[in-house]
Amino acid sequence: MAQLCLGCMRENNGEQICPHCGFDRASEQPAPFLPLGTILQEQRYLVGKKIDNNAEGARYIGYDNFMHSPVVIHEFMPAGICGRAKGKTNVVIRGGYEEKYKALTEDFLEYYRTVARMRELSAIAPIYDIFSENGAAY
Repeated sequence: MAQLCLGCMRENNGEQICPHCGFDRASEQPAPFLPLGTILQEQRYLVGKKIDNNAEGARYIGYDNFMHSPVVIHEFMPAGICGRAKGKTNVVIRGGYEEKYKALTEDFLEYYRTVARMRELSAIAPIYDIFSENGAAY
C-alpha cells in the first residue's frame, strides 16, 4: 500500500507536506486525542488527524484497511470524566467516575447500535462498525 496522508487519507507518495491537503507528516495530535497513526480493531482502522471534538468525544479521519477507503472514526471520551496522556492510546478515567463512565459508554454504544439498524434511511450516515478498545468506545 502506498503511503497515506494522515490528514486526508489520500496517497501522497511519502511527501512531508501532502500535495492534496497541505498536512505536515511531522504533525502531532495533542492530548487527549489519539496519536496520529494509531491502529484500531486488530489492524482494521488507521487513525488520522482529529476532525473535530466536543464534550462527548472526538471524530477523526481514518482509513479502513479492509474496505480500502477513508472513514470517520467517532471516539466516545466525555470531557471532565476521562482523558489520555500525550502519545498514549488508553483512556484514563478520573477517580470516582468509573461507574458514570461505564453507564455513559453503554448508552453511547446502544445509541449507535440503534442508528446502525436504520442504515436504509438516506438521511443517516452508514455505521459499519461499533466496538470498544483502549478503554474507549468507537
